[in-house]
Amino acid sequence: MIFLLLLSLLACHKQIDIDEKYKIAFDYIKSSQAKNNYFNKDYSIMVSDSVVFMEISSFFDEIKIMKNKNEGFDQEQLLDSLLYYDKTNYFKTFSLRGLKNLSTSNKSKLILFFSKPVGNILMAELIYNYNSFRSYRKITTLNRSIMFLFYFDNNNNIEKVLTTEVQNE
Repeated sequence: MIFLLLLSLLACHKQIDIDEKYKIAFDYIKSSQAKNNYFNKDYSIMVSDSVVFMEISSFFDEIKIMKNKNEGFDQEQLLDSLLYYDKTNYFKTFSLRGLKNLSTSNKSKLILFFSKPVGNILMAELIYNYNSFRSYRKITTLNRSIMFLFYFDNNNNIEKVLTTEVQNE
């Protein structure tokens, strides 16, 4: 019984850390110059409660530039590493109701989706919902978006943010 209580407390503590990453990332995105430049307007943001899988390999060019500044590397090895990361961290979409509480508007056409945090990495995708669709797949089909890749330190402070524009097919 005591073991289950301790396990439950540890799980709750872990959830607090994860939620904190979402909030920190959201605060960064809503005040981001990248958001304002990309959408040419300061829209309010509706946060989806769907946590969706996003491919880190979408950031290949940005990570390549970052790695190239720091060290010599093999591009094929980098791509293989990113694809392996995607494969081993894949998950099915799930709902996390608390995310909607971050929204600055429940009627905005600008929708923010989050991935599941993996270690100190969190991804997010900001997209304009032209057709009022509800599912991530429908919203992203034949649409452009901006993706954010957050690297956090062990205290949940943002260490680095990469952004990339995506033309979804």
